[in-house]
Amino acid sequence: MNYDYKPTEMSRSIMAGLFAGLGSVLAILIFNFIYRDITGFSASGIINISSISFSVLIFFLIAGVIFEVFHHAFKKGTLIFEIVAAVATILTIIASLSVPGKLREGMVLGIVIISGIFLTIILPRLYSSNAI
Repeated sequence: MNYDYKPTEMSRSIMAGLFAGLGSVLAILIFNFIYRDITGFSASGIINISSISFSVLIFFLIAGVIFEVFHHAFKKGTLIFEIVAAVATILTIIASLSVPGKLREGMVLGIVIISGIFLTIILPRLYSSNAI
């Protein structure tokens, strides 16, 4: 079968968000495994594989839609999205420093930094790539 389907910009944004989310989930899970091994941080009821996977993927799906809104609403929408994402990441890093418990603080900080990198850098690059 031959499918002559030209993806819409919204579907490209959503796919870019989902692929960036998958990459972020993999990086976070690797970080999670290494961090728990090095620090001896025991299993947490909130920070576990399922909650990381679902929450990060949903977050990046929504981020893909927001990226599309920025891309169409502003002349330099991609740049504005990157700036807003970087500022949001920095503010979230500052907020994550107030998480009680040093070990939990390190875990949350790592998750925020990894997600912020994928949100700020990878998502816009995936959208502009011809692979999607």
